[in-house]
Amino acid sequence: MTLVVRAEAGCAAFEAIGWNENLASGAKSGLITGGSWRCSNTYAAGAGFVSDDYAVTVHTCFDEIFCSDRGFEVGAIYVQVNKDGIKGNFRARGQVLKTDRKSMKVKQVDSDVAYSWTDGEYNQFNTASLLIER
Repeated sequence: MTLVVRAEAGCAAFEAIGWNENLASGAKSGLITGGSWRCSNTYAAGAGFVSDDYAVTVHTCFDEIFCSDRGFEVGAIYVQVNKDGIKGNFRARGQVLKTDRKSMKVKQVDSDVAYSWTDGEYNQFNTASLLIER
């Protein structure tokens, strides 16, 4: 028997400043103006930074059925980087190097480039519904 449940997600959006750095060489970009967001529900959570230069998404999955149905491992961190018109891999393993209430620093496991951002002024809060088959 399949049960369909509704998962409510809450998302906050902010103005943000981002930058990236090569961890091997120490080279850093300048500050990049963009936006950031953070979303979560019972099954998954994510955050990201988007600008004219690139977009970074970090996400993790909490629920075994929800995760495995989508090809994700429970508790694993994934980091997607979209840059130069190329959409990155949404299933690329990643690491959260630093996080607090207003900032985040992430990287893909196989990369020396870390992406950081700091939330600025709060823009909006949205909710979204997702139907999940259980």
